[in-house]
Amino acid sequence: MNPFKVNKALPLYTKRELEKIQKTIAPYLKKSTLFSLLSIPLLSFAFASLYSLLFGQMVNPEMTIIILVSFIGALGAAFFKESMHYNRSVFKTGFSLIRERIIKSDIASESVRKMYAEKLQKEPFNAMNIFIEFLAHEERQKRREEWSS
Repeated sequence: MNPFKVNKALPLYTKRELEKIQKTIAPYLKKSTLFSLLSIPLLSFAFASLYSLLFGQMVNPEMTIIILVSFIGALGAAFFKESMHYNRSVFKTGFSLIRERIIKSDIASESVRKMYAEKLQKEPFNAMNIFIEFLAHEERQKRREEWSS
């Protein structure tokens, strides 16, 4: 589920930049995965138990069972919500790192940086493609400067 996972088919300069971002978001991603993995079985158990309570497969359920199932369901929902919070943190952190990298580029001209920053603001969910496009543009410009020197 890592949106910044490095693809083997990408050029080396792109891989390096994505690995930098990946190192920064790794703790958030780890916590998100952990909470997701905990929430799924807890919610599944709670829903299955609730189904059996509501549709009569359990005869005369005790109050402690109902409280236990409710607690397990609430815990699963809390873990799921926390997982979603960390997923947003992954996206926001990755997005801000990409934006900073574009703005602070020494190679690209001011107009190109501004164009990519605006494009990033307009299409935040397309940030990876825009960033890869920017890195390719930056690499072409770097090679042109090397050849002209």
